[in-house]
Amino acid sequence: MSKRNVIIAVIALLLIALVFSSYKLLAKKHGGFDIEIKNNTSENIKGLTITYEGIVKDIQLPEIQVGKTYKINVNPKENFSENHMIIYYKDKRGVVQKNTLIGYFEKGYSGKVKVNIKSQDKNGLIIMQIAEKIY
Repeated sequence: MSKRNVIIAVIALLLIALVFSSYKLLAKKHGGFDIEIKNNTSENIKGLTITYEGIVKDIQLPEIQVGKTYKINVNPKENFSENHMIIYYKDKRGVVQKNTLIGYFEKGYSGKVKVNIKSQDKNGLIIMQIAEKIY
């Protein structure tokens, strides 16, 4: 390997390390989980609440208008080691319905969750599609 190739390889590795550390620094700075909930039904959606183990107070979400998106950042500060996050609501019969937003996370994790509310039946049962990306 020539001296020029070695210099190019070292510069490339330094650039990769710089980009990776910058990304990690920005991700840590922001922190928490960005949750985006899109209402694709023909009705306003209300009564949604987000929770996780050890939370001081569950997070009650505002009513989400038809066709609108609600965004929130949830950054757990409580003392825990392993956890999961759910979104829940009561259907029209008063039964609590739960959906998992994040199946597993630990302190310091961050990520994005996209919730697509697809429909709501006559009993108030909400059909939602959830995609999570955890860092």
